[in-house]
Amino acid sequence: EQTDPDRYGLACFLDMIKRKVVKKGSYLIVENLDRLSREHAVQATHTLMGILLAGVRVVQLLPQELVLHEKSDGMSIMMAVMELSRGHGESA
Repeated sequence: EQTDPDRYGLACFLDMIKRKVVKKGSYLIVENLDRLSREHAVQATHTLMGILLAGVRVVQLLPQELVLHEKSDGMSIMMAVMELSRGHGESA
């Protein structure tokens, strides 16, 4: 059963996005994007893009503040992908 919020919090959040419980314009604040996923860069980027395309803004606090949204510029997206890739590398 997926009731442990520390382990399944993101899965629950993604499900709430899919069910439109989380409204467009909402924010997901993470300490660092590497907390979002430890998957390979492509899968982690797919997860992030799904959140952004649902109209949810993602805010990274560290190592530098980064606010991502569905119309973020290429440099911001590249920085996000690098953080996600780093997270996978550290996990491996």
